[in-house]
Amino acid sequence: MKILEQVDLTSHIKKNESSKLDKKKMDIKRLQRENEKNYKELTVLKGEVANSITGESRFDPKLLNELIQNKGK
Repeated sequence: MKILEQVDLTSHIKKNESSKLDKKKMDIKRLQRENEKNYKELTVLKGEVANSITGESRFDPKLLNELIQNKGK
């Protein structure tokens, strides 16, 4: 005959919640880094527009427009 064992589920639930929270925090940090990188790239591209209009850029205005639209998504 087996004897049932009493298990404290509260600690297991807390560990599970903590683990999920840690993963979400890591995901948020990763997304923030990606967002910052995209923002910097978008800023550079927008800065290049003026150079393109004056003919001082190696980038075609149409290409810059496409790149800016893609980064803005």
